Amino acid sequence: MKRLLVIIASLTTLSAWSDSSPYGVNITELVAKSSDSNDSTYLTIAAYRCSALLALVNGIRERDGGIKDESDSSGELLKLGYYMTVAKLRERGADVDIEDAAKRAKESYDRHYGKYYDWLVSNYDTYGDYWASDKALQSEIIDCNTFYQETASQ
Repeated sequence: MKRLLVIIASLTTLSAWSDSSPYGVNITELVAKSSDSNDSTYLTIAAYRCSALLALVNGIRERDGGIKDESDSSGELLKLGYYMTVAKLRERGADVDIEDAAKRAKESYDRHYGKYYDWLVSNYDTYGDYWASDKALQSEIIDCNTFYQETASQ
């Protein structure tokens, strides 16, 4: 876990955060918060956000370029977020209802999917591309791919 935090932090520590972002913190900052506070809640949020963003980005890449995500990074990160949610609830002593936890995971994913969708479409309408003109969104994509690769290798 520490390795993941260091790698993601080193990738985009100096990246500028865009006013176009619908979020107050980027993925790197969520990972840092998780490390600083020793609270996996922030990593869970990062997993849901990355799942949603990679679903969109990989869908665009497949549609427009024929590039298929064979690893199902989005689905794997959604499962990770779900498992982390359940673990956190149990850690807090909650009686975990598996169906309710799955519903909460889906709601988080859907909420982030909508925010990232709007951000991508706004970029497309404004600049003619989804992410090539937006350094903050590029950083999010890089960080999410790194997040997935690190979690998949553990």
